Amino acid sequence: MRLVALLLFVGIAAGQTCAQSTSPVDPNVVLTVAIANSQREFRIGEIIPLQLGFSSPVKNHYELNMAQYDRIGRMNYEQFNLSPSGGAVDPLPNTAGSMGGLTSFKLLNTEPWTIKLNLNEWVRFTQPGEYRLIISSNRVAVRDPANPSGTSAVTARSNEITLKIVKPDRAWQKRIFTNAVAKLDAPRSREADQSERKQSFETLRFLGTADAMRELVKRMRGEDSDGNDYICMLGIISFPERSLARTALEEALADPNHPIDSNFLYVLTTASADTNASNENRRETQQRAVEQLLAALPAKRDKALSISLSTALNQAWDLNSLPQQTTEKLMGQLVSLFDKLPLHEQNTLLSFRWEKIKSSALLPILKRYAQSYQDFPEMRAEPAYTLRQLSANALRHWYELDPAGARTAIITEISRPRPRFDARVLGFLPDKTLPEVDFVLG
Repeated sequence: MRLVALLLFVGIAAGQTCAQSTSPVDPNVVLTVAIANSQREFRIGEIIPLQLGFSSPVKNHYELNMAQYDRIGRMNYEQFNLSPSGGAVDPLPNTAGSMGGLTSFKLLNTEPWTIKLNLNEWVRFTQPGEYRLIISSNRVAVRDPANPSGTSAVTARSNEITLKIVKPDRAWQKRIFTNAVAKLDAPRSREADQSERKQSFETLRFLGTADAMRELVKRMRGEDSDGNDYICMLGIISFPERSLARTALEEALADPNHPIDSNFLYVLTTASADTNASNENRRETQQRAVEQLLAALPAKRDKALSISLSTALNQAWDLNSLPQQTTEKLMGQLVSLFDKLPLHEQNTLLSFRWEKIKSSALLPILKRYAQSYQDFPEMRAEPAYTLRQLSANALRHWYELDPAGARTAIITEISRPRPRFDARVLGFLPDKTLPEVDFVLG
């Protein structure tokens, strides 16, 4: 399983309002909550966009953590206090959330800094009615020289807003579903499409209908590099009718053209396991999911085969549950399909599974990927970083298997006007001097 999925789903149970804060409420921190579009009436399943404004009359004394939703999952800074509480639930009660991820900090003053988020991330309404909402936030810290970190957390408490929640009608649900799918199916021609596609995925995630859930299953294919697969995952595991979700996942697993990655298999395990199951019972459920995947492999085609095969092999290694002969057969088949794997799967194999797949039969692949070069306008962005890492791993393993053959390629990299790799990659030649590159460094 990918690390980000592990971080997303492994955690202690969290209630509807997340963990209660122990930090004191600071009256000098002003938190104003409002509906971002001034709407007050929402259907069950409709996105409820909130806008949180943070300010303080004491300038430059408090700092605000600007972290928002990222690939690790929902942030754990806010607590959502609803009254009455009986008509709503936490859609992800067993997901603790995170306070990690990339962020920035702003010093508070009288002009508010704004954070935008969707209430649906933490609250799913189950009953129509009128609800009062107050938010407490732990995003703010005060400067504190006595604290080793230099700051101490404080709690900000918002004003109260009222929401009117009404029952959705089928015509509205169908229209919202159709519009979201149409946007996802539209040709991608602009950079803005990424934001629009994310919004459409979130629309399907929160809509909560069987059609929306099945569409999320259909689109979770292990090929997305924009983080939308994780939105699909959250939507499926939060779907209230687990048996319907499990059936949709099993149908996709058996589909010859549907790729099955580790995240898909994890969601299937989650949908199939008892919510209160022990680790041992969950492992048995995971084993059954792997067996289902192995049974489906012979029918898989093209990219669906390569991704599903990689998933099966990685799961077999993790569970240590297959005969060695079967594992070796899967590994040989995977090597022959290496070029059809997504970039991140290729990189995972060379980064974390090298000792499992290490073989001289991989030399032609290693040579090709070590010497492949593609320039990007921004070398620190994805997929530039991953591609560069893949090439570096290929070069390192090429040298490991064939030092004499890889030497020329390493010298070429050192001589490149804009080297792709740093000294950690290019510094493993044992030579004290390299006369071949004196003219470059002189």
